[in-house]
Amino acid sequence: MSKIWLIARREYLTRVRNKTFLLSTFLLPLVIILFIAGSIVISIQTKTRHRIAVVDPNGYFKDFLKSDSAISFDFSPALDTSNYEQKAVRPC
Repeated sequence: MSKIWLIARREYLTRVRNKTFLLSTFLLPLVIILFIAGSIVISIQTKTRHRIAVVDPNGYFKDFLKSDSAISFDFSPALDTSNYEQKAVRPC
């Protein structure tokens, strides 16, 4: 029984002392954390605000469409799809 433990201990230590085992044990979790942090940074920096012109002369949708941080709805009566770029007021 003691010979089995000696063989198992020797096999374990030769595997653990291997360079590829050490690199994969310490560098792989670090690389995964860096990829996650990088994707978070990219997603935070690429926030865009979309402006949508709504042609609604009767005002049916004004109460149902609410603007938030990503989308803003413009209900100006003088706007239509052909002159939105020229007449829309740019936000500061």
